[in-house]
Amino acid sequence: MITDSIISANEAEAGGGIYLSPNSLLLSVTGSTFSGNESYKSGGAIKSLGSVVSVISSTFSTNIGAYSSSALNDNTPEVYSGGAIYIAGLASTANISNSTFSNNISYGYGGAVSVLSITSTTISNSRFSTNISYGNGAAAYLYNAGDASISRSSFINNNGNLTVGALYLATNSGQNISLSAVTIANNSSADIAGGAYFKGFDTVTIANSTISGNSSDSAGSGIYLGLNLTSVSILNSTLVNNDSGGGSPNLYVGTTLTELNLSNSILSGSTVDECSFPGGMPLSFNHGNNWIEDASCTGSASGAPDISGLVKLNATAYGHRPKSSALLKGGDPTICAGSIVNGLDQIRTRRSSSVCSIGSLDDDTNFNVIKTTNGNVVVIPI
Repeated sequence: MITDSIISANEAEAGGGIYLSPNSLLLSVTGSTFSGNESYKSGGAIKSLGSVVSVISSTFSTNIGAYSSSALNDNTPEVYSGGAIYIAGLASTANISNSTFSNNISYGYGGAVSVLSITSTTISNSRFSTNISYGNGAAAYLYNAGDASISRSSFINNNGNLTVGALYLATNSGQNISLSAVTIANNSSADIAGGAYFKGFDTVTIANSTISGNSSDSAGSGIYLGLNLTSVSILNSTLVNNDSGGGSPNLYVGTTLTELNLSNSILSGSTVDECSFPGGMPLSFNHGNNWIEDASCTGSASGAPDISGLVKLNATAYGHRPKSSALLKGGDPTICAGSIVNGLDQIRTRRSSSVCSIGSLDDDTNFNVIKTTNGNVVVIPI
């Protein structure tokens, strides 16, 4: 157990700060700071194999993983991965909560966190910013990470120098993943997927989330739905102003889905189409009560939505507040009240039981949005 500790400026072949050998059973880290640690291979701060790992209320900054010239030419994430944390092994689980990851670098995969071939993964109430990877996933690389849940967390200004600006999320074993109340904003990728990339899951659920201002030099600037996905639901979410040098939309569907459910969501601000379906149209496509600027997603266009700019809402949330009555009352209340959205918006404001706002955030009539003299934007309750 590591509690209220500072671990800094260490160097090792693997696990610059902490290395857990296979089947060490348990690592619990609480209230601790890891900074300036380096590893030649995986896990700039922590490497764990086959253990239950819990990281709570801790800070990881300026750690470097895969600090080897070989990492730039090696496509082996099991060897070169995890700027701050690397977790692997079938007996492992990963729980990261109330933690901050900033300015970590991986010269392989996963600028901040890499999780491979474990039983389950949970990330909640955490912040990932200005992390860099030279492989996939500048904030996090999750591959066969079990059924995974990411909630009430933000991924801001991360940079994928190879591909995927924030989240690389993939499996070859038919697992499930959910993103709830997540902000993915202003991330960049030198190739595909500025925001988030998904591959291989049985179910993908994105709800009450904001994906905004991400960029990529190729396809899928906001959300990239890759191969071998089955069912995807995007509910009460806001995808705006994502752009790419390759002329890619907010939502890129690169596979033929069995089912796509796109409801109560905003898609706007792409310089090309808001949606693209190069993998073919979904076999079942449920789409209703959205506000989509053009006709590329559903065949009908709503025009530009009346929403605020991207504003900071709390420690782990940014979003675009709806302004017009059409947005505030245009959603399907059944979906808002359902088990995925749970009657809440991105910052856990209770949604109205009789009307439902489109997008990740509910009515902003009880808030003022103010730009300060130093250029910051704040939201003040009335």
